[in-house]
Amino acid sequence: MTTWKQDNEPSWFWEWMEDDTGKTPDEVIRMKTELDLLGSRTSLAVTLRRGGMTYREVGEKIGVGGKRASQIVARGERILGLIERGVEEVELNCRAANCLSYHGINSSRKSVKEAIESGVLNLQLRNYGRKTHKICCEYAGIPHHVEYERINRLRAEIKRLEKPIEELGKVIKRLQEVPA
Repeated sequence: MTTWKQDNEPSWFWEWMEDDTGKTPDEVIRMKTELDLLGSRTSLAVTLRRGGMTYREVGEKIGVGGKRASQIVARGERILGLIERGVEEVELNCRAANCLSYHGINSSRKSVKEAIESGVLNLQLRNYGRKTHKICCEYAGIPHHVEYERINRLRAEIKRLEKPIEELGKVIKRLQEVPA
């Protein structure tokens, strides 16, 4: 049994693709280009799985177990799906979607953009950090940069200080009412 080493490219593999799959040379070149983005081991795993092999058989070919082979194939398929759909269709990841749901914000691009611009989504919120902010900004089509984060931090700080300032105002008012 031959195991696949990641730094080799099997020439027999591409010959097999042209001969046995019935693909035209242009289709084979397109597939090779897409699969080259994955790396040789992942591309071999995805292609073998698409060819009808079980995860155990794929794992034996690339030198890993069946469970690890299924993880490698799943990652490769996910990346190929993103390539096929294009960057425009990429949606929010799980972290960002959960954060929006937790804070009661609709996950439409318009709602996310309004929440960011109004300061409702800021870095002081639970589960909303720099990574989630960057993802939400990209999703909403807002440029993400340090100044924008700074503005949101200042808005949150102002909101946090509003209540103590209001209480100080009441104390000052009471002090002014007291006769000297």
